[in-house]
Amino acid sequence: MGVWVAFAGVVACSRAPEPSQTSTTSSFAPVSSHAPDDASAAPVASAAATDAGATSSEAEAFCTGAFLADAELLKEKCSDLEYGNSIGIERSAAKFCAKDVTTLLGFGRTTLDATTGKACIEAIKKAAATAVPGANDTFFTFPPCDRVFVGSVKEGGACRWAPECADGLTCVGYAVGVDGVCKKAAKVGGACTPQVFGGVLNETALSLHHASCVAGAYCDGKTCVARGADGAACVSSKTCSQGHACVMGKCAKARAAVGAACAKGDDCALGLMCDNGTCAEKKSAGASCTKDQCKGRCDIPAVPPGQKEGTCTSSCGSG
Repeated sequence: MGVWVAFAGVVACSRAPEPSQTSTTSSFAPVSSHAPDDASAAPVASAAATDAGATSSEAEAFCTGAFLADAELLKEKCSDLEYGNSIGIERSAAKFCAKDVTTLLGFGRTTLDATTGKACIEAIKKAAATAVPGANDTFFTFPPCDRVFVGSVKEGGACRWAPECADGLTCVGYAVGVDGVCKKAAKVGGACTPQVFGGVLNETALSLHHASCVAGAYCDGKTCVARGADGAACVSSKTCSQGHACVMGKCAKARAAVGAACAKGDDCALGLMCDNGTCAEKKSAGASCTKDQCKGRCDIPAVPPGQKEGTCTSSCGSG
């Protein structure tokens, strides 16, 4: 499973959207998911469809196309078992996505740009061939996917979520039953609301066009705080300079490379592991392993109980 669908496991996030109260239509037409014949197809709204039905249809069409964009590649690279598992995860992610997007569009403050949506799906297909398995960014952080949703609410207008606001504005102060207000990014010390929408748009994606805080600051939950320079103490990359990482408790320009010191896997660059305090390449098929040490997966025998070591096995051609 490639970079574009790796966040499927975290689709159900802590700030789930509320049920939609109104609805809107758009011109987004269902797109082919390029999945096998037995894959679920996105429904096509008929001319007599209600606004709500059309909104649901466009959401399902986009999400199915995006999350199953690499289906043909998976079919080619994976065993039947691996393929079935991967497609099952992708279908589940697409359903969560469609539910969230339907809610977002339903309030009439955000539209899904049809042309950009199709371009996003094509970009996912191309990128899937070279994506590094295990990456945790959502595809909405990459162009043109970052421009799929277009907010219409101007500064000072009512909002529930950041994607409802026009570019350069974010939603501040929303609580259940109380609308927030679309505002410009706050300065250090200013009030802010963490930006995330369901399991579809994470804070990184929303910060591209709807940042909570000005450049050089982040939202700690209520207030904009200055980001730490390289060398500053940290517990999360979020508190470090934009694009930099928290490595072994200190902000750094990038995650550690092969041979560098580490305390955990997240200290190392993508695709590496922390092996006895040093970042190293993950192991190939056939090597002995413990959890998270393989390019593919680590098969650990169930017997005897409590076994912690196994053997690396290739997953979808990972090696």
